[in-house]
Amino acid sequence: MDYIIREAQSRVSAFTDGSSRRIQSLSLLECGRIRHNDGKYEQLTSACWIFLIVERGTGSYRYRSGTDRPVRPGSCFLIPPGEVFDLNPSGGTGWELAYVLFSGERGQEICGYFGADRIWLVEPDGAWRRQLEQINGMLESASPAFAERAALLFEFMLFDMSLHYDNGSASPLPSSDKAAILDAVGQAIYTPIDDNMLAASLNMSVPTLRRKVRQYTGCALHDYWHRLKMEEAKLLLTHSPASVKQIAARLCYEDTYYFSRLFKKIVGLSPLHYREKDKPQR
Repeated sequence: MDYIIREAQSRVSAFTDGSSRRIQSLSLLECGRIRHNDGKYEQLTSACWIFLIVERGTGSYRYRSGTDRPVRPGSCFLIPPGEVFDLNPSGGTGWELAYVLFSGERGQEICGYFGADRIWLVEPDGAWRRQLEQINGMLESASPAFAERAALLFEFMLFDMSLHYDNGSASPLPSSDKAAILDAVGQAIYTPIDDNMLAASLNMSVPTLRRKVRQYTGCALHDYWHRLKMEEAKLLLTHSPASVKQIAARLCYEDTYYFSRLFKKIVGLSPLHYREKDKPQR
């Protein structure tokens, strides 16, 4: 697997100092994307756990001495350390894969979410895309606290996938309208505010989305969205060395002055004053 990762289109390594880590059972090592126009991967193995999801293309997957399994966009794989596997795109089509490398004893328990097969299917444009973007952003901060938060979000993402996975022994849990809407807004804090796209992802009209957000939160949709972004900005200001301009851009505010004004309106302090308030006085 190592030579594929070296050719990754994008990759972010996690903060690796384990001495200050409070959560030891699951640690993210790296995440990224691999894009190949044509590549046949046989007898691959890795020293850590691998999560793979096919974003584009079709092909086949085989582990151990099993049979080839067809895969398509939305196909996910959870591969334990040391397992030998083949991963082959359909001839001439190529594909794009997102991956997360991780370690820790929780890996074996997570396997139990999906049974012995460890291969499942999700919606190609589901909430996992936003969750992976958030994980990527947290790892980019190079903060131990954000690395742990990214690990928790990654586990939540897999658990959420398992709720919609039926391995024949149990039915998926019923979804909650309120939880689905608020989760969708919450997972979109690293994307531009777009009513139409969010409503479409929830299969409802924009007026219905706005009405339900106000009903559930007491806030207008954009006000609620901005407040969630400012809560995230507070965490970034506290735990990452990123500049105010970088944080604004990460949260999809093109105008740093507008971001700072909005932050002060909601939080009560400017971003710089908020960052300085918890620093020890000399």
